Amino acid sequence: MKFMIALIAIAFAINVQASDKKLGNVIAVERTVENVYATCVDQMQKDREHNPADRYYICKLDVAATSSDSTPGGQRILTVRSPDCTIDTELKDSKVLLMVNGNAAKANFASAKACLKTAMDQNGDTLKFVIFTIE
Repeated sequence: MKFMIALIAIAFAINVQASDKKLGNVIAVERTVENVYATCVDQMQKDREHNPADRYYICKLDVAATSSDSTPGGQRILTVRSPDCTIDTELKDSKVLLMVNGNAAKANFASAKACLKTAMDQNGDTLKFVIFTIE
């Protein structure tokens, strides 16, 4: 009986050890998205065609280069608050979500575009963020 228990324990230990697999080293990498203004204005223009009276625009930028890339959720990249508009940029689900919202009563596509232009001029038309990848 003791022999059977010992065999079962050894078989279980071998089975558990065999299921462990090293995937690689997880490293944090700083990525940069360039030409943000032109890309986002194109997406905002398409949104405007579907909803011309909208004052709120969202731009999605895909940032995962490989399937092993993952993003730490809720990473804020850029936040702009002004009397005319608000810009919030967040990294979520391997995408950068850039949200532009006009604050004024007469906010429109032109004011949202101007606000985005000002923010991107200050930021060098790039967004930098950290992702995790397997080496």
